[in-house]
Amino acid sequence: MASALVQAPTPTDAGPVTSLNRTFGSTPASGNLLTAHMGVWHSTVFRSITFSDNKGNTYSYFTAGVHFGANVAIRGGYATNITTSATHTVTGTLNDAGNCSLGCAEWSGVETSPTTSFNSGNGSSTAPSSGSVSPSGASLIVGCCAYDGSATTIAVGSGYTQAFEADENNDNQAQNCEYKVGASGSQTATWTLAASRAWGAYVGAFSEVAAGFDAGVLAAMQQRIKPFRRPLVAVPFSERVYPWDDATRPPIRRRRERISPSCT
Repeated sequence: MASALVQAPTPTDAGPVTSLNRTFGSTPASGNLLTAHMGVWHSTVFRSITFSDNKGNTYSYFTAGVHFGANVAIRGGYATNITTSATHTVTGTLNDAGNCSLGCAEWSGVETSPTTSFNSGNGSSTAPSSGSVSPSGASLIVGCCAYDGSATTIAVGSGYTQAFEADENNDNQAQNCEYKVGASGSQTATWTLAASRAWGAYVGAFSEVAAGFDAGVLAAMQQRIKPFRRPLVAVPFSERVYPWDDATRPPIRRRRERISPSCT
């Protein structure tokens, strides 16, 4: 079962602030994957980035924050097998005020406890690259890139589809999130900038639900069924027990023949 992008609300940006939030337009489905992506710039110090939501889901992280350029940082977080209800809002929080942007996305078709792998990179050129991941089975690949400096355009890499772009400060430190589904083997998220800039990027791989079942759900079902199982044991034919033996076999009833009286 291939994964899919369900929704990605239009990103938001502001500054200087200590947090930003974004609400999904439709209620995400329970059990799906959420990702959150934040970029921040400040003239003097780096900022740490954490994520949370108003439904109590726990967020893990693609990598540590990727720092580059003049005190720019980006970070991605994710929550698996989510709990949800109406008005689902994701929040990105900084340890101090900065100019920032926040985007988020909902994904279906990912295992409830996915196998994951992550990587990141930074540099200065027109060709941002996340570094590679190598999922062993079909996986959702999600990458995010941001740049520092005056506004330029950013295009997704070959084989990828754009999930969203956050135009923070008229494209300065714009975040671009891209993805591909059903991928395995070595995977690298790449982008193309119209002009050379300092950039940072990261990528994550999330194993998809195998055709017909989710391994996590199957394991849970097996645990529930286990107490009711009875072991199968091979019994020699001579030791098999039947409802009766020769001593207790009920008598064979013979049909009585009806004798008609002789005619005289």
